[in-house]
Amino acid sequence: MRLRAITPVALVLVVTGCGHGTELGQAPPPQITVDGLRMPARVHGGAVEAATADGFRPRFWGGVNLGSTTPGHLPGEVAATQAWPGGFFASYHAYPYYPDFLRRTPRYANAADPYSVYLRDLRRHHRGQAVMITEFGVPTGIGVAHRGPLGRDQGAHTELEAGSMDADMLRDIRRDGYAGGMLFEWLDEWFKFTWNTWDLEQPAERRALWRNALTTEEQFGLIAADTRGQAASGGRVIAGADAGVQEVRASHDEEYLYLRLRFDRPGSWRSSPVTVGFDVRPGENRGLPGTRGADPAADVALRIGSGDSAQLLQAAWTDPIAWQYGIARRFVPMHRAHLEQGSGVWDSPRLILNRPTLIRPEHRVYPTELVDVGTFP
Repeated sequence: MRLRAITPVALVLVVTGCGHGTELGQAPPPQITVDGLRMPARVHGGAVEAATADGFRPRFWGGVNLGSTTPGHLPGEVAATQAWPGGFFASYHAYPYYPDFLRRTPRYANAADPYSVYLRDLRRHHRGQAVMITEFGVPTGIGVAHRGPLGRDQGAHTELEAGSMDADMLRDIRRDGYAGGMLFEWLDEWFKFTWNTWDLEQPAERRALWRNALTTEEQFGLIAADTRGQAASGGRVIAGADAGVQEVRASHDEEYLYLRLRFDRPGSWRSSPVTVGFDVRPGENRGLPGTRGADPAADVALRIGSGDSAQLLQAAWTDPIAWQYGIARRFVPMHRAHLEQGSGVWDSPRLILNRPTLIRPEHRVYPTELVDVGTFP
């Protein structure tokens, strides 16, 4: 484990370890079946009742508004009154990238800092009552799950970028009069899942045994739960030649496959790009991209150069986005001929950020949002 490189913050900072995924060792709540529907709780009159072994019983629900709902409009929601001077504090998880109203509501989208404007509105709603932002922050890593204003996306940040954004949001929280802010989170939760990668993390019960660099929920920690990294020697030699790439060494850990290439001329890939092929599943794709049939069994290709850029490519027929959101749901355009095994077509890996969304009452439809995760400039 190591402390991530973050921008110093001249504010008192509290960090929390709760979040959006499964919690290890947590027992399921009691449930009562009503008309075939299993219900852990219900709203009855003006009260919220929990399921117990003896039926539904009223109880006070200490909870958190995750930002997906509008405060003051929920059944059973309580509010401070003069009859209860001790009162309580309101708790919100306020992230800059979800839900999408910070990008799509004109009041926020047209503001210089949409997050700060939202915080002021939320604070105004709870005038006279203590309010805490009990989760906020942005993750690091190369995966992305949502877009946010001012580039505060759910993912695709360096550690310095994430630290700077977190510091800015904490300053907003303090300036707008909140009782405190809790940064999510202290330590990477390597076992977590994210909505746009979990379908491919199979079997799910083995998720905690490996790291997925594209899963943003695993990348929030101030302290990184790093894997071992590559072997000091670069691993064992798996290939070599007299010219060009003279030696290839390979090692691996719970997150990455590491390759160390030794060239006959330092930096030669900057002017003479190199493509490495990987055969990771049955089937072929007629040869690496840009070649005349070299390594036909390969279905993944890594192109290094020109310059210091790199590009990861996959055989089009292995693209999960095309199958999940093109064939099954018709959310994205696709060519069926490209999805034939051995089609010879290559494309860059993508993640979905939003399915098509209808916004009422203006009846505006926002199209599917995708992001390329295979290009490394």
